[in-house]
Amino acid sequence: MRFLLISFIISLLSVLTNGRSYYFRHYRTDNGLSNNTAMSCIQDRRGFIWIGTKEGLTRFDGFQFKIFLHNPSVPNCLINNFVTSLCEDGDGWIWIGTPEGICYYLPDNDCFGTIKSENPKIGELVIDIEADDNYIWIATDSGVYKYDKKSQKLSLYPSDKYFKPRSIDLTNAGDIWLSAADGKIYKYDARNDNFVSYQI
Repeated sequence: MRFLLISFIISLLSVLTNGRSYYFRHYRTDNGLSNNTAMSCIQDRRGFIWIGTKEGLTRFDGFQFKIFLHNPSVPNCLINNFVTSLCEDGDGWIWIGTPEGICYYLPDNDCFGTIKSENPKIGELVIDIEADDNYIWIATDSGVYKYDKKSQKLSLYPSDKYFKPRSIDLTNAGDIWLSAADGKIYKYDARNDNFVSYQI
């Protein structure tokens, strides 16, 4: 009986330790990617893989690549070919950060748009983007931007008054956390419209 129990445990352990094998396929420009350097990558709610590269935005459906490029003669196109960050919001819009600011892609209309705001205006390198239920959060060297899609209001928390952001993360509880160049992390306090710093 003891031998049978030990044999069963060993058999069970051997089954549990055999991991799943994964297959990785590498895609390059030869396969249809716009550039071999991927700066950002997300999978949207429709299953498309979006890859931001140094030479355009690429959408992959599992079989084919579709490349989106900036073209000055075409209205409603990508604002810059160097894509630094990507994010999908709750409405399925794809937000695209570039060295010249931010734009968004409307999947249902197959076109791009920009935030219509002159003061403040985002016309610089976008480091990171995150979307919660209410706002689009945008990290730049000038500070953190908060965009309300419903009211189309853009607010800036300037880096000289607050901090210089490096990345943005959204928790499952809906909290906004930002890492900063000063080595601290910051949590957005919605009640006071401010940030609380934590030393790490």
